[in-house]
Amino acid sequence: MNEHANFYSIPRYLDQGNIIMGFPADEVIPALIVFGVLFAAGYMLTGMLFSGVITLGLRTIKQGQGNNFLRLTAYWFSPASLSKSVFKHTPPPCDKYWLN
Repeated sequence: MNEHANFYSIPRYLDQGNIIMGFPADEVIPALIVFGVLFAAGYMLTGMLFSGVITLGLRTIKQGQGNNFLRLTAYWFSPASLSKSVFKHTPPPCDKYWLN
């Protein structure tokens, strides 16, 4: 009956992103997808190698940028159809430029 204590979840930092296995979610999810596809095809070692390369590559791209750099880049430069399906509560890319 102590559910009220955990009802509200307040993050420690407002800019802290999603963490999976101790790594940012936007680095881990692509690596897990590539590993899963190659593991299902029977190439486990190749999947581990490509997943490591993808993780290091994404970490290098994000170096010096913010935590949400990849997500914001996808938002600003994605086509309108993809942006509407992924970012549901934001305007499509063609309507974003009036905000400046």
